[in-house]
Amino acid sequence: MRSTSALVTAFCTSAAAGVGYYTAILAEVVGPLGHITAIDIDADLARARTHLAPWPQVEVVTGDGGQLDTTPCDAIFVNAGATHPRPLWLERLRPRGRLLVPLTVNIDGAPFAGVGWGGMLKIATSGDAFAAQWVSPVGIFHCADARDPGVERRLREAFERGGWEAVRSLRVMSHAAGETCWLHAPGFCLSTLPPPAA
Repeated sequence: MRSTSALVTAFCTSAAAGVGYYTAILAEVVGPLGHITAIDIDADLARARTHLAPWPQVEVVTGDGGQLDTTPCDAIFVNAGATHPRPLWLERLRPRGRLLVPLTVNIDGAPFAGVGWGGMLKIATSGDAFAAQWVSPVGIFHCADARDPGVERRLREAFERGGWEAVRSLRVMSHAAGETCWLHAPGFCLSTLPPPAA
């Protein structure tokens, strides 16, 4: 059965919406009663608009996917590497909503700039908290305006230290760094603790 509620795809790099490949796949997933907003920071979205014309449930807009406010979402898919989840992405998730975002660090010595490696992180609302788990490794272009050098340094150290498979939650409440913090950064923490019971 296809979803009848909103699914929003948040694209935030100059090449993200691109030709609309992943957006077309998601349009098939939500079906004609769903809705997708494909967001790209690049103003030249002519190819995406042309390729996505057969799916009337898709809206293609220009903007920063981390700042452009949308209606509440069942799901957000970020198709570019960030160092951290943007607060708006978390705020716009409905109860039981999901965010899929690649958290990446820069590839030193890459033949071209703006490419990172890391992991796809799935974040799911769980009451007033967020469950989190790594889904897979990833190599992808950087997400414009979703990268912080200090957080990237901490993320690189965490990847090099290992233990990513133990991450169970994303914590946004302020707390002291401790042994359950896989990545402790300003504004968020990836923790080995499960989310608190709803």
